[in-house]
Amino acid sequence: MAIFRVGFFPDFKWDDVVLVGTDRDGMRVFQSPVRSAHKDGEGAFGLHGIQHRIVRQNDAADIELGSPTVVWRFDDTKLAEILDMAVGLINVEHPAHNYFDSLNSPAATLMLSVDEYVDGGPFAEFPQGMPVPALPVESQATTAAGSEAGPGPGAIQVKPSPPSLPTQQAGTERA
Repeated sequence: MAIFRVGFFPDFKWDDVVLVGTDRDGMRVFQSPVRSAHKDGEGAFGLHGIQHRIVRQNDAADIELGSPTVVWRFDDTKLAEILDMAVGLINVEHPAHNYFDSLNSPAATLMLSVDEYVDGGPFAEFPQGMPVPALPVESQATTAAGSEAGPGPGAIQVKPSPPSLPTQQAGTERA
């Protein structure tokens, strides 16, 4: 079965990060709706009880984490960049990751990882779909005024505590 997990990790190694941990099958599952969103404006998939909606939206680079839905909003150029990263990660023959440093929220960095965080690491105690701090009110007006899966305007949420990393994973440096 494919593995695809996503979450917000404050102070992950160097900064706040949205971390995606997958195996190759999970990355293939993700690749298909990203391609659909790039071509048709929207794509979706579900794994591990979480529904993922990928939406093409002008000037967007946001991930709205929630349980049971995660909404990915990216403009066409960023969707193409993420699609290229997914293809590279599927084709590499060893555990690997890529950084997308153009995210607006909930952090500046999205880390796509294949075969690195599937058997432990932060996902050993992974709170699937953990909510993240609400977008500023002015940002919510331009993306969406809340949803069933996310906070409404003006919602106050507490930043989650960072998970502890096992020593064998903690030594990996950012490329």
